[in-house]
Amino acid sequence: MSLQKRPLWFISFSCFMMLYQIVWLIRVLQLQDNLKTQISLSVPLEVFVSILIVTFFTYGIRALIVNRPWAMRYTIGVFMFQIGYSGLRLIAFAEADYDRQRLPFLIIVFSIVCGLLMLPKILATYTSQLREKDSYDH
Repeated sequence: MSLQKRPLWFISFSCFMMLYQIVWLIRVLQLQDNLKTQISLSVPLEVFVSILIVTFFTYGIRALIVNRPWAMRYTIGVFMFQIGYSGLRLIAFAEADYDRQRLPFLIIVFSIVCGLLMLPKILATYTSQLREKDSYDH
């Protein structure tokens, strides 16, 4: 795959998502003890998953930059894992009102991302059908 198939915006967005996860990790580590007892968030689990996601994003961004053929699929998989984990975390730990109000938003974002991931396959199928139709017409 050439570098044109790995647009700079995708690499930049991957870097942004990795930085977002680092900020989340720092916020979790800075929670006060009295707040840790009030929320149902598992701090060790959050630390482990955040480090895991940052590591996966780092590996994916490196693969995108050095132009590995599997890098796009891998990085999209990391996005899906991060979104899926965030959704499961909200479902499992949503006890506060503000958490419950974010859940519909997360479901909408997840649906849009899934739709965008399917868009290239839909367009490829559509264009191949158009080419077949054109070849039969001539």
